[in-house]
Amino acid sequence: MTLRLDLSKGAQKKGGFKLASFGTANHQLFGTGFDVCAKQTFYTATREYEQLGTGKGKVKLTQNIPHDNITQIRNLAMEIACLVWARVLLDLVYKFVEKGIASRGSPPFPIPQMRFVDAAMAVEHNTGEGTECAFLLEEIIGEEQGEFRKYRNNVSAVPLSLNRNEDM
Repeated sequence: MTLRLDLSKGAQKKGGFKLASFGTANHQLFGTGFDVCAKQTFYTATREYEQLGTGKGKVKLTQNIPHDNITQIRNLAMEIACLVWARVLLDLVYKFVEKGIASRGSPPFPIPQMRFVDAAMAVEHNTGEGTECAFLLEEIIGEEQGEFRKYRNNVSAVPLSLNRNEDM
């Protein structure tokens, strides 16, 4: 498979511990289209640089730097393992709910239908032009999949409200 990613700093989005880059694949990876989000874990480094000829002294520059390939694979493999277990647990919850509805009837409130994004690990094939890079690929949920609302993310343990009126 071939991926084309925009890895420029201006195009990347920063999360709690991953950088997200967007691009396209030459095959439908998740059955939802050719667009993908490629993520890498990162660390933040601050360096001081001398401003030559300005007389202003040193300036601090903070950069988000992707981890090395071994660390990427270790971190991203753990992320995928967590996604697999989370999907299994969510499936068990919905099966439990289905049994309850079958025996007691529908509750007087709607039950939200949640899911996790599809994800996969990709490791760049080294063509001798540099080091290999590992990425966590995730589907991009677009309008064609219906209304989408992110409920939780890795940055905060506080979930979003399911009541749309509370957001206004």
